[in-house]
Amino acid sequence: MRDGYKVIDLDTHVVPHLETLQKYADPSFRDRFVDLAPYTRTKTAADGTTVSDLRVAPIPYDRFPGAKMGDLEVAAKAGGRSSLEGRIGNKHHAPPQPMVDDENSAGRVQDMDTEGRDVDYIFPASFVRAIVAVEDITLSHGLYRAYHNYMQEYSAVAPDRVKSGIQITGADVEWSVSELKKWGNEKWVAAVWLHLPHGLPVDDPSLEPIWATMNDLHLPMTHHTFQTAAPSFPGYHGAEHWGNIIAVRT
Repeated sequence: MRDGYKVIDLDTHVVPHLETLQKYADPSFRDRFVDLAPYTRTKTAADGTTVSDLRVAPIPYDRFPGAKMGDLEVAAKAGGRSSLEGRIGNKHHAPPQPMVDDENSAGRVQDMDTEGRDVDYIFPASFVRAIVAVEDITLSHGLYRAYHNYMQEYSAVAPDRVKSGIQITGADVEWSVSELKKWGNEKWVAAVWLHLPHGLPVDDPSLEPIWATMNDLHLPMTHHTFQTAAPSFPGYHGAEHWGNIIAVRT
């Protein structure tokens, strides 16, 4: 609270790695993580441990200004490097608590107190968008349910302050309605993020049961654009942005 105003941050993130999501996945889905191997990118975390993220079809947008553009700057590659990897820096009032973007929710609340934030609305990492580009929709079912299980525990430290959204897919309306009804009254739930496969418009009449269920639960829709994951934004091909990450972000 500052000067009588509640401070709500509407764009914070968690980045649970695949190893974390596997822990929170329903037991019947845990063996399915092998199906994600073609899209998995493994890297070394700051503490020296090895972690994996989902990279379905990222485009690196690697062309440096003034250089000749080649095919590598505009080619999507399963399991490839994200266009933001190695390009993000953070500025903080004080060093953040460790692992707050994975499982240390108590540390997140400490950081919120340090920075004066009363409520965090949390977006998950770009895997929630990327997975809709994979034809097997049961993989998105399993990953979204893992995230919901994860957030149920992550928010337990302060469910009035740590919020997120239900992840659903336009590729399976019946499943999405079921997931909305399962989680819609949990304290950590503040909104819904609908992920649309390529070619399905947001006003398609097939989605009406989703809107009706959200309306019954008094839940708004939220959205977060990523240029790092498929299905990408209109005009995403590198040739239309000269293969340059600054042009893409603009």
